[in-house]
Amino acid sequence: TCCFPCPIQDWLYPPEWKQQLRVPNYLSILSVALCCFLLLSFAVLPPGQTHRHYLSVGLLFPVLFISLSFVIPVAIDPPLCHDAITPNDMHTSFSCAIAGALVTLGGIGCVIWVFLRSLWLHIRILWDRDPGPKFQWGSIAAGTLLPLVFLIALLTSTGFSYRMGQTCLPNHENAIVTFWVWLVIFATAGFILQAVTTGYCIFVYLRTRRRERNSLGSAQRGQAMQKQETWRNVKKLILLQWRNIAVSILTIVGSVAFFIVFWT
Repeated sequence: TCCFPCPIQDWLYPPEWKQQLRVPNYLSILSVALCCFLLLSFAVLPPGQTHRHYLSVGLLFPVLFISLSFVIPVAIDPPLCHDAITPNDMHTSFSCAIAGALVTLGGIGCVIWVFLRSLWLHIRILWDRDPGPKFQWGSIAAGTLLPLVFLIALLTSTGFSYRMGQTCLPNHENAIVTFWVWLVIFATAGFILQAVTTGYCIFVYLRTRRRERNSLGSAQRGQAMQKQETWRNVKKLILLQWRNIAVSILTIVGSVAFFIVFWT
């Protein structure tokens, strides 16, 4: 009578809810296969055929980590409860510790790499500069080390347990500071950068379309042709980076949704 029984999800949700929670686990098997295929193609095929880029490869690893965290329960079907009222956590279940670490590395890694992709595109289009090798190595360092820092913070102050479904998630205590708020911050920052970049492209396009080259003098005609060339370059970059636009939108929607569902 003192505590809620374990697993609490069996008492809070209808019976079909448990089966619905298994759907992401099975879909993650396909995601792991696709990620491995892409990594193999990046490693074997030349960059000209795969359009390999360090920002794409960097984002692929966090996606793989998240997918693996949902595949683990399919492979081992871990027990959710330590006793009648206590769910298993990272101290009582090794699979919980591994899955929780993968969720952290994958979740934080995804939003960081999406932010870096948006920042790269912002610098390339809005400032018309090549980010260069310094940005490349800085991005690789940030995308690799920052998720590890957040993982250490979660392990020391928050921990993981089976809170919903068969994938371990950060505990409620201190999770807002060590995980969820940073997930939303990086996702929002990446979305804002992408929105500003896309808005600038639309502005350049509308301004270019308003100019009538036939009614301009030679000097002005040269300026108009330069604007046309600028728009062609911008449009080419946007067409090459349309995936980043979609990813930034999906990332902020997913981050806010996970924050609302799992933390609250």
